[in-house]
Amino acid sequence: MGPGRRQPPEQPEERPLRNSRVTVNLTEAVHAQLRRWAGEEARSVSNLCQTIIEATLERRNR
Repeated sequence: MGPGRRQPPEQPEERPLRNSRVTVNLTEAVHAQLRRWAGEEARSVSNLCQTIIEATLERRNR
C-alpha cells in the first residue's frame, strides 16, 4: 500500500460489509462554500458529495 492510503479494517468473515447512509447537517455557510468548490453542477447535497468524491479520486490518480 502506498503512502497516504488507509488499509480497510478487517471484518469477520461471517459478517458481510453493508452500505450505510450517512446524514450530515451542514451550516448554510459550509454548504455554500462546498458548492463554490464543487462548481455550479452541484445542485443537491447528494450531487455535491458525488462531485467532491469524484474530484478527490481524480486528484489521487494524477
